Amino acid sequence: MTDMPKQQYLSKDNKGWKLRRRVPEKLRDVIGKTQWVERLAGVSHREACERAKTFGVRTDAEIKRYEGQLSRTRVSSTPPKQNEPGFTLELTDHEIDQIAIAYFHELEKGVQSSGGYRKGVTSDNRREVLIELTEEYEEADAIHVGDQSRDIRYPDRAIETAFHHKALQQLIKYQFLEREDYEEVFQRQRGNTTKEYRRLKVSAELKASLGFQKLSDRLAEANLEMARRKLEAVQEGRHPTLHNPAFTPALMPGATIKPHKEIRVDQLVTSYLERRKQEVGKSRYEQLLTACRALKEEVGRKFPITQITREQCQGIADLFVTIPPYARRHYRNLSLRKAAEAHARKTGAPAQRHSEADKNLTVLREIFEFAIDKEWLASNPAQRVKVVKPARPPSFAEHEEGYEPFSIEELQVIFRQPLYTGCKDDGNGINTPGDNHPRRSRFWVPLISAFSGLRMQEILQLERADIQEADGIHFFSVNDKAVGNDYQDGEYAKRLKTQNSLRKVPIHPELIKVGFLEFVDASDREWLFPDMPCMGASKMSDQFSKRFRTFLKPTGISVPRRKVFHSFRNAFNDALRRADVRLEYREQIMGWVDYKKMDARYGHGHLVSQLHDELCRTTYEELDLSHLYVR
Repeated sequence: MTDMPKQQYLSKDNKGWKLRRRVPEKLRDVIGKTQWVERLAGVSHREACERAKTFGVRTDAEIKRYEGQLSRTRVSSTPPKQNEPGFTLELTDHEIDQIAIAYFHELEKGVQSSGGYRKGVTSDNRREVLIELTEEYEEADAIHVGDQSRDIRYPDRAIETAFHHKALQQLIKYQFLEREDYEEVFQRQRGNTTKEYRRLKVSAELKASLGFQKLSDRLAEANLEMARRKLEAVQEGRHPTLHNPAFTPALMPGATIKPHKEIRVDQLVTSYLERRKQEVGKSRYEQLLTACRALKEEVGRKFPITQITREQCQGIADLFVTIPPYARRHYRNLSLRKAAEAHARKTGAPAQRHSEADKNLTVLREIFEFAIDKEWLASNPAQRVKVVKPARPPSFAEHEEGYEPFSIEELQVIFRQPLYTGCKDDGNGINTPGDNHPRRSRFWVPLISAFSGLRMQEILQLERADIQEADGIHFFSVNDKAVGNDYQDGEYAKRLKTQNSLRKVPIHPELIKVGFLEFVDASDREWLFPDMPCMGASKMSDQFSKRFRTFLKPTGISVPRRKVFHSFRNAFNDALRRADVRLEYREQIMGWVDYKKMDARYGHGHLVSQLHDELCRTTYEELDLSHLYVR
C-alpha cells in the first residue's frame, strides 16, 4: 500500500510526489481544465508539504480571480433572474468554513458514538477492514478532485451525494436556505407501489452558485479527511491524527459549533431604518435614505458587513459629493453613481455638494454605529473617512450657497399676478386671468411670509387659536400644539423646525389692511388653510412648495435653489435691517434664538408691543398693495 498523504493537495503514486486539486465545476470552461496537477521530482516529504501549502495559496488566488471574471461576465451579459430557487445564494468564506467544520464535527461524533475508529476490528478481520477502508479513502479522494476516470462505484450518484445533497442538507439545517430554495420531488420507491418518500433535489441554479460549489468542495475535503482517519486508525492501531488543520476546531474538547449567517448590508440597513422610523419624522427619515441607498448600491445588498473596508466607505463619501439634487426624481431608474455621471454629462461638470455629503456621511457613520450597538461589528469602517473638499473655490461669489431674497421689483411682480388681480381659479387656472378673487392658502401664505418672516410650514399649520390679541395688538402665536379636534387621520400635524421657532410675531399692519383678520373670523374650521392637500406627505409644505413653483414659473423670477418661497423670509429680514431693527429683536421675530433665553437677558423679554413698534417701521418702499385692501 502507498504512503498516506500528510498534507492537503499532496499525494504519492509509483512515480513519486504530486500536487493535485480539483477545479470548481463552474470554472472549468473558463480555466480550460478539470484539475491542477504538478509533479514534484527529487524532493523530500517535508519540502513536498511546503510546496503543497504554496500550491494551495496559489490556486486559491486563481479561483478568486476567475470567479471575479465570471461574476462580471454574468452581470454584464445575463439579466438577473427572479424567484429562482437558490439563485441569490451567497456564502462568505467564513460561513463556508463554519459549515464544513460543523459537518466534520458531526462525522467525528458519529464515529465516537458508534464505539470509536477501531470498533469491531479484530486480528481475524483486520485485512478485510483495511481493504474496505482503502477503497473508501480512494473513492473519497477521487470524488474530491473530480477524477471520474478512477474506478468509482456509481460515480454519478457518489458525486451527486458528496457534492450536492450533503451541501444542501447542511444549508437547510443551519437556515442558510429557506424552504422555497429547494425542490421537493416525490418519487415512488422501486418495488413498492404503496409507499412514497421524499428526496431533496438540487436545482440547476443552486448547482451553478459559486458559493455552493465551494461548500461542496469543503464537505468533500471533510469526507476525505474522515476516510483517511479511519484508515490510519486501523492501519497503525492507534487514535488517528488530523492532517487537515482546517478542521481543528471540530476536535476541540467540548466543542459546540453552530454556524450562523453573517449579517449582510441589506439586513443592516433594514434594521437601522426600522428603528430610526420610530425616532424621527417622515421628512428626516427620507433624508436617511440616500446614505442607505448608496451603501447598498456601492457595496452590494448581500455583502457581509464585517468585510466592508474604509476604502469602500471613502468611495461612498466621494460619491456623496457628486450626487445631483433630487436624483430620485430627475434620474429615475438610475443608480446614484449613474445619476451623478448623467448629471456631469448634462451640465459639463460633476456636482460639488460638499455640505450634503457631510450630512450623508454622518448618516453612514450612524448606520455602522447601530451595527456596533447590535454587536454585529467590532469597529466603524467609516469612522475616519472624510469628505474631500477643495482648498477654496475659484470664486466665492459663484459658489455662494443659500436662498436669495426677493427684490422690491420682484415682489411687485409677484403680487400683480392674476392670483392677486383676478384669475380663473386658484387651482390649475391660477396663472390665467379671470374674474375670480379666491383668498385661500395660495393667496395668503406668500403675503404672510413677506410681512412676518414666518416659514411656509409655520403658516400652513396656523389655527384660529393662533391668531391672538394682547393690549389691542394682534399677533401670530407660532407653536406646535394643535387645538382643533375635527381633523382627519393624516390630514394635519403641527410641527416646528426648531425649539427656537416657538415665538410670538405681531401681525403687520399691511396684512390687516389686506383683510387677514376678516379672513380669520370667516373661517369655518379651526385650521385656517384646509384647502392645501397634505394627505400622505411628510410635511404640509410639501404640496404647497410644488404649487408655489408652478405659480412663480411664468413670472421669470424663479431660480432653482436660489429664488424660492424661502426668499420671502430673506426679503423680510432685509426689510428689518433697512428699518434699523436691532439684532435681538430680529432674532426673536425670525425665530433664531430661544425666547426663554431672551427672557433671561431682558427680564420679562420683549413685549409684543415692543416688537409691534419695530414691525410697524418695517416696510417695502414702492411696493403698492392697495389693490388688495379691504374697502
